[in-house]
Parts: sequence; structure tokens; C-alpha cells
Amino acid sequence: MCLPKPRNGSHLIILAGLLLLLLLLPVSLQADTPLGELEQILTNYERITKNLQIDFDSVKKNSQDLQVSMIPIQNSIELLQKNSQERELRLQRLETLSTQDKETLMSSVSTLKDLQTGYTDMVRSLKISRIKTDIAIATTILVIVASFTYFLTNPP
Repeated sequence: MCLPKPRNGSHLIILAGLLLLLLLLPVSLQADTPLGELEQILTNYERITKNLQIDFDSVKKNSQDLQVSMIPIQNSIELLQKNSQERELRLQRLETLSTQDKETLMSSVSTLKDLQTGYTDMVRSLKISRIKTDIAIATTILVIVASFTYFLTNPP
């Protein structure tokens, strides 16, 4: 009978079987004849080998089942990584927009201050112009009144 090639963790199972065989060896020495002893050893060996093969097949099937069950987990991990990268990109875009909005706000504040300063200067200038206009009107009225008075007091 051929022994299967040990794969994965099966060499441990084979070693355990051989150890069991060695433990059964003293029992088999009590057999009646050397041929009976050999038959009993061979029978024990075949039974242990069969059990080891069953155990190995079970471990192999469990390994395959584990690999199959890992596929959805791997897909989920890939999806999570993709989502994480997309969120990272969105965050970078938001940070860029936030910086741009902050610059726009600062520019708007500066423009508003400039407009306020211009308005204040314009109001001051209008007050000065009004005063100048009032003075000019008063002077003109005075000149007219003085001229009229002069012409009334000194006829031509």
C-alpha cells in the first residue's frame, strides 16, 4: 500500500498514526504466530492509514471551505479600501474648497473694508463740497446784495 504524500498539516497526523502503531506493537506481539503478528500489524497499519486519510481529506475540505468563505471577506476588504480612498479624495477636495472659500471670504472682507473707507471718504468729501457750495452761494448772494445796494445808493 502506498502512503499519501504529506501535505499541509498531514505529516503530523501520519506521525501520530505511527506513534499509535508503536503503542499497539506490544499488543500485537502477543499474537500466536509471526504471520498472525504481521497480519495484525498490517491490519492496524491499514486502519490507521485509512483514518489518517479520512482526517487529511476532512482537513483539506475544511481548508477549501475556509478559502471559499474568505472570498466575500476579501471582497468586503477591497470595497472598504476603495470607499476609504474615495472618502480621502472627497476630504482633500473639501479641504481645497474650504481653503478657496476662506480666501474668497478674506478677499470679500478686504473689499468691504475698502468700500466702507471709500464711502466714508465720499461722505466727508460731500460734506466739504456742501460747505463750499453753501459758502459760494452765500458769497454770491452777498455780492448780488452788495452790488444791488451799490447800484441803489449810487445810480449811474
